[in-house]
Amino acid sequence: SLARARLMFGSGTGGGEGVDSTARVVSTVFSQMCNFYGPSYLYPIIDSLGKMLVTSPPNAPPSLPFDENSPPHNLGVDGNFWITIERIHSAAKSFDRELWAENRTGSVRVWEILVQTRSQTSLTLGKDRRIRFFQELEERGEAVILRALDTLSAHIHWILVTGGEAAVRSGQRKEGPYAVPSGSILDSTNSPAVKALTYCLRSQFVHVQAALTPQSLSAFWISLSRRVYDILVARLLQNYKVSTVGAVVLSRDVEALRSVCMLAGNEHYHWDTLRELLTLYMTRRDNEIQNADKD
Repeated sequence: SLARARLMFGSGTGGGEGVDSTARVVSTVFSQMCNFYGPSYLYPIIDSLGKMLVTSPPNAPPSLPFDENSPPHNLGVDGNFWITIERIHSAAKSFDRELWAENRTGSVRVWEILVQTRSQTSLTLGKDRRIRFFQELEERGEAVILRALDTLSAHIHWILVTGGEAAVRSGQRKEGPYAVPSGSILDSTNSPAVKALTYCLRSQFVHVQAALTPQSLSAFWISLSRRVYDILVARLLQNYKVSTVGAVVLSRDVEALRSVCMLAGNEHYHWDTLRELLTLYMTRRDNEIQNADKD
């Protein structure tokens, strides 16, 4: 279409009456292609991605701990979701590179043709249409990624809270996973819920990392980190009792969660605050025990 417009109305390099016509036709072709590639192609694919998400976790609690020789739970967001996000991003960049082709001398694409016609009106219209194309693509992409974040959060709660509390109820502990009786032998490094969750999150991170730019990955993973933190801390403050032995398990769990949350991004200071509080709590309890022994 671009070649036909230049053939019919002229390339614009030599001036002439057809220059304005060339600019208008090329600008219209570009607008039509944006309408096709966006609203008729990429945008519906992005919208349909939301249907891939299993937004609500199962009603039954998970059976913990997970078998790490088996594939991890996808936390409601299948790996194909992130593959599609990456391919949409690549397709949009290719579309822009091959059709608009800004600053690609000799490409005979939209930007170069409009520059040659010296039509500032058509060039401005083309730039505006290009901006709108990417703005809407970005807004739709952000909306579906935010929905994926909500889905992950719901499944994190399902494993950490529903699964963790179901496991301790079966062990006759009603005050949470950290109300470990004094003298108990710790048979594992972390609680079953945290062990399962970190296993799933590390697997999920591989897919997210492949799909998002470093900047977007950092923002996404920091948001996920804060949600994990909020879920844990809300439960600690409102529902759980932490014994002296349980504080050891909790400290290990916090370290494990902090480690997986720090796979991307730098703003994870909330975990440092919780670590400091745990250190103070454990130190105080140790002092109380020592004083009791002396008495």
